[in-house]
Amino acid sequence: MKGMTIVELAGRVHPDGDFYSHLSRIELGKLACSVETIFSIAHALQIKPSELLEIEDSWQEAVNYNIH
Repeated sequence: MKGMTIVELAGRVHPDGDFYSHLSRIELGKLACSVETIFSIAHALQIKPSELLEIEDSWQEAVNYNIH
């Protein structure tokens, strides 16, 4: 869903807890994301989990963002 803030997304993924800091660290590439979290985020965004994993640029750029 375009226009959703990270705070709104965090609330949709885990409405009962503070997921904002966890999500922020994932976004910054400082924390690896579990498969379960990928599915939860995709569900909250109303997209397919595979869409979160699409890499638009080169693999080298992805490596530079610590995605291994």
